[in-house]
Amino acid sequence: MRALSPGINDPFTAIVCVDRIGTALSRLARRQIPSPYRTDEDHKLRIIAPPATFAGIVNGAFNAIRQASAGSVMVTVRLLEVIEIVATAASLSDDQKAVLAHHADMIARGARAGALDQHDRLDIEARYAKVTATLRR
Repeated sequence: MRALSPGINDPFTAIVCVDRIGTALSRLARRQIPSPYRTDEDHKLRIIAPPATFAGIVNGAFNAIRQASAGSVMVTVRLLEVIEIVATAASLSDDQKAVLAHHADMIARGARAGALDQHDRLDIEARYAKVTATLRR
């Protein structure tokens, strides 16, 4: 977020962060999210933790960056590329694919609404088409 602030405007640092988020989400997509129920060695329920969900983690990872990067073509394109990387990292459930598709849709809508150059829009639309095709497989 700081890298995308008007005072700093460092899209390269933002892209590195997006790549790291993509790596983490790719790993998460391959794992089973643990139960919110925690038991002791005697299998007695001791704690009920707030449940983590793939959707909640993806929302937390992408929402603020997507909003802050609306004017940066480089970061917008990289967000779409990372969504595609996560989509190919594991056998995703339909729900997981829907979450990623939702974020790709929001990124594309934001780019369409922005005052971007026509060539930038075409680049973003091409990336968006590629992501949606990957998510449909």
